[in-house]
Amino acid sequence: DQGQEKIGLLGADFLKGKILIIDFKNNRFIISVDPNVIQETGYDFEFIQTHKNPANVIVLGITLNEHHIPNVLYDTGSSRFTLSLNYKEDWEKFAGHFEKEDLKKSRIGNMIGNYYSYEAKISGELKIGNLIVEDPAVSYKDTDLYETSPLSGTLGNETFFKFCIVMDFINFRFGYSTNLK
Repeated sequence: DQGQEKIGLLGADFLKGKILIIDFKNNRFIISVDPNVIQETGYDFEFIQTHKNPANVIVLGITLNEHHIPNVLYDTGSSRFTLSLNYKEDWEKFAGHFEKEDLKKSRIGNMIGNYYSYEAKISGELKIGNLIVEDPAVSYKDTDLYETSPLSGTLGNETFFKFCIVMDFINFRFGYSTNLK
């Protein structure tokens, strides 16, 4: 937020057949149909294949403490979370038992509805491709709004604030920079 008035959102349909590059470190982004734009950034990238899907969103598998978690949505509109799991039961496998009053609580409102999210740092590591996040903050959504969702959870921007990322909707892959500028 740099003081500009917000007038709307760009949806995933706008990016179909395009490449979106978000350089968090240098506060800029690029949208292009030219695959060469990736090399022109000056970064080297590690790429992860994503699931091709009709919604044209980034869905990938991650690993949390050696357990594979499939179908995690990368959400560019979710900056305050590292990983948010859709179900408390999944979260408890990794975090163990916490009293709600000991957790960081956030009120969430989106197009689906309003609910609370509860977050705690857990011991261990989150792996996104070869990128390792030590002792990540992991949250769960305290709602049944996602009961029929095929997604396991949401990966937010927080992990990538020191990186440049590529969302390649042409070749269905997600990349993060391995060299920092």
